[in-house]
Amino acid sequence: MSKAAPARARCVRVCSRLNEFGDIWPSIAAPLPGAHVFQTREFLDIWLQTIGAARKVRPCFVSITDDAGLHILAPLGIEVRRGARVLTFLDGGVSDYNAPIVLAAPHGVPPAQTLWQDIIAAVAPVDTVVLEKMPFILGDRSNPLCAGSGKAAPPSAYALQLTGDWRSYEKSRLHRPKDSRRKRRRLAEAGPVRLLIAETRSQVGRLYAAFVQQKTRRYIEKNGADGFDRPGYRRYFEMMTERLHPGHVHLSALEVNGELLATHWGLVYGRRFYCLMLAYADSPLAQYSPARLLVEDLIAWCYAHGLETFDFGVGDAAWKTLMGADAAPLSHSVLPLTAFGWAYDSAARLKRHMLAPHPKPLPVSRDGVSA
Repeated sequence: MSKAAPARARCVRVCSRLNEFGDIWPSIAAPLPGAHVFQTREFLDIWLQTIGAARKVRPCFVSITDDAGLHILAPLGIEVRRGARVLTFLDGGVSDYNAPIVLAAPHGVPPAQTLWQDIIAAVAPVDTVVLEKMPFILGDRSNPLCAGSGKAAPPSAYALQLTGDWRSYEKSRLHRPKDSRRKRRRLAEAGPVRLLIAETRSQVGRLYAAFVQQKTRRYIEKNGADGFDRPGYRRYFEMMTERLHPGHVHLSALEVNGELLATHWGLVYGRRFYCLMLAYADSPLAQYSPARLLVEDLIAWCYAHGLETFDFGVGDAAWKTLMGADAAPLSHSVLPLTAFGWAYDSAARLKRHMLAPHPKPLPVSRDGVSA
């Protein structure tokens, strides 16, 4: 007769400030295998001062340890939405991956459901738990807060592993490279074509201003409102750029005859490049897909600088697959705990249903990229 496994004594610590963890919480300057930039100390500090403050989020930084050596960190927060106290990751729409930081995970990690029960008990009271954009895999291990706790659902994430070199990628994985070369020739007829990477303060100012202008136009065209006007968002992007460039915020543009036809704002963490925010100018030359060509240039730049992953982020768009990216399923789940939580979940489901587009093939913009 087999004996039951001995119970593991767990300790769940909850703090409202990151500095209470001292040097335990990872820095963006020292990347951890399997971790994402969105859970680093610097990212979270800026997020709390901007979006978090504007949304009146109460941070709950969680540490889980046990006597078997488990050590997990999770950046969570409680936000009041439609009268319900919602426990979720610190995101607000700018984190492409919501995940814990796993410092140590020996064999026999407790089930995700058990860990969430411990967390909820430690941060209570809450009405519901909203877990969106959770990767099932972190590096080479399962996500201990996700495995078995949710089902894969759209949207997925997409990433390109940078094996080989640029030439082999262009030859074997890039969609219609001849078409890209043709469009570059047509752009060259208007003047010199070059990739710009912001390095100096003046370059940052020029590229950032163009990026905001181009993205604002796209926001208004698509949604009827400027996405930068959401509480805390404009200051978030400004502060991220001020504090984390150069090194981690990456600003670039495709310039044609002195005109910035396409721009990109992204992040670099370790050997991973996050392609996050693309935009392009309202120009007759937009018919030659400058944003798509900019992405190609950025992939070539990553090859040249020894990066290993080009991350296209969350969102099911056909162009990402055409660029050779592989889909990574994500878990999205809601755990109502009280009547307020159930009411919030019902209202959120209704809103998603009302806003859901009619099923149709994923569109590719005139630029060739959903910017």
